[in-house]
Amino acid sequence: MGMLQKLSIKRYKKVVNDIIEGFELKFDERQIKKIYKDVLLCRIKYHISYSDYFSLSFFDKDKKDRREYAGYKISRKLKKKMNGKNSVYFDNKVLFDEKFKDYLGREYLYVKDASFEQFKAFCLKYKIIIQKPINLSSGKGVSKVDTTKCDLVKLYETLKSKGYIVEEVLKQSKNMAALNPPSINTIRIATVVSKDKKDVNILYSYIRMGNGAGATDNLNNGGIGALVDQKTGCVIREGRDGKLRRFTEHPKSKIKLIGFQVDNWDKVIQFAKKVALIIPEARYIGWDIVVKDDDTVCVIEGNAEPTISAYEYVLDKGAKKLFVDVLKDKRS
Repeated sequence: MGMLQKLSIKRYKKVVNDIIEGFELKFDERQIKKIYKDVLLCRIKYHISYSDYFSLSFFDKDKKDRREYAGYKISRKLKKKMNGKNSVYFDNKVLFDEKFKDYLGREYLYVKDASFEQFKAFCLKYKIIIQKPINLSSGKGVSKVDTTKCDLVKLYETLKSKGYIVEEVLKQSKNMAALNPPSINTIRIATVVSKDKKDVNILYSYIRMGNGAGATDNLNNGGIGALVDQKTGCVIREGRDGKLRRFTEHPKSKIKLIGFQVDNWDKVIQFAKKVALIIPEARYIGWDIVVKDDDTVCVIEGNAEPTISAYEYVLDKGAKKLFVDVLKDKRS
């Protein structure tokens, strides 16, 4: 075995070990040796990423169950076939905010295009703001900033050099905020636009909530997700976080999750269908939606390649058939 191959094996094992540590999983030496081989097998055979192998508990599933999961190959096909070049509006937050500005429910400022005086006025108006990188996902780089405690010149220069967007902090409904007050707790709804670009089908829905002091609700950033019934807006399964833990109630707020009712569900569904037709050529989008404190509904962002494994995770089973049907236009 050559030195380069040995180094590659060493790096691969470190990657797997780091993921295992991140999930706080415990395996004995015999299990670890088996997992090293199995992770690669599942990547090749089922198109399951290293991380999803653990998040979807592939180490504890047989071949029959494994075949039920969609994998990243189907996810990429969906983005390419259903959205094509229109994905650009969802991969860049500046383009998204411009296109969907009437549906954002908040003010924003692209710091790179703003003068210091404009930035200063924005900070003086809102005091506490959200800062976001324009091309990252899963809540990476998103945080709240108390501008009253900052050197505004330094903050402006930093955000301008990084190409960040800053936004007004949304005020969400009391019901949704109560789940975890520090975070904006969103509803993920996936839509599929019909081939004739006239109708919209709701593919799935689940709520996401923070779990502590962070500003985001993403599962891989400390948040909790729970499946929602598409007809009623009611949570129908226990919550799950990014460390494979299950919750019948929120660990911080102690609110019971199964049976939790999302506010204004009919409005949420109609809103999702409405924004889906703003760019009907982008036929498959995952929307992050917020119910505000004045009972209106707004969108945080749209995702041209919504994470299928996150849906399968809260569903607690594979959903490959559903997404294959989307590819075959059986769900539009």
